[in-house]
Amino acid sequence: MVPVESAPFHCQVLENEYVRFLNVFIPPGKVGAYHRHSIDFAYLIVEATDRLEVTVLDKPMGLIALQTGQVLFNGYSKAPLIHQVANAGQTPFHVMGIEIIDSQPGRFSSSTRANMPAYTLVLDNDRVRGWRLKLQPGEAVALLHRLRLGS
Repeated sequence: MVPVESAPFHCQVLENEYVRFLNVFIPPGKVGAYHRHSIDFAYLIVEATDRLEVTVLDKPMGLIALQTGQVLFNGYSKAPLIHQVANAGQTPFHVMGIEIIDSQPGRFSSSTRANMPAYTLVLDNDRVRGWRLKLQPGEAVALLHRLRLGS
């Protein structure tokens, strides 16, 4: 059993003192190794598969229905999980996610997009706030570039 960042099909893209970015890509017909999640995880389903089978410590949970474009959060710091994922479908299963390494909530001030209608709030809890940006061809929005540490 390995931590999620060391599991096959899980590629660590970057890490800093606050977050670890993972790119997970499980091809059709492949089964990932058992791995452990113990850090809060916010993620996007980039590509869902029609047959995703999850087993938690040798207890099959059955098929999990996920949709392409879903944004999800799991509070693994409070409820760690050890599981295995099998892609029994015909298409790849692709997830991009951020493990929140910093265990102290509230270190960053809350963000808003009140004056930016192109953004839609899709995830909001005490650990993370996520926004979806949908643009039509040729559309643009102002660059967001500021992070502020909370007081």
